[in-house]
Amino acid sequence: ESLVDAALLLRTNGLLSILTYPGTNVNEANAVSYFCEGLVLFTAREENRWKRFVESIPPDADVVEEGNDVNEEASLRTFAVRDIVTASLQRVFEQGSKNQTWRSFRHEQLGRPLSPILVT
Repeated sequence: ESLVDAALLLRTNGLLSILTYPGTNVNEANAVSYFCEGLVLFTAREENRWKRFVESIPPDADVVEEGNDVNEEASLRTFAVRDIVTASLQRVFEQGSKNQTWRSFRHEQLGRPLSPILVT
């Protein structure tokens, strides 16, 4: 909710900086990245591109275990990250400025996947 509120309060040409810690909570860190990427897709030429993007967010188990050979039953997979990102983007899309242009960058230390990541 706080990221959504910040995005809604952001004036045109403003800057939002978010520091995430995948080493502490990888799902939260991924949700922040997906949220910012979805904001960028608000201004895609293809209408509602952001909706197709959130539908492609993998299940939480896939996000957490990315890169590992972990076989889990599909019924055990949850979509909490996808659900929160979808709800958050929907709120910004409905309540935010239609003239806002979003750009996002992810700054991370190479070779250290659990180090803090700055998303702007």
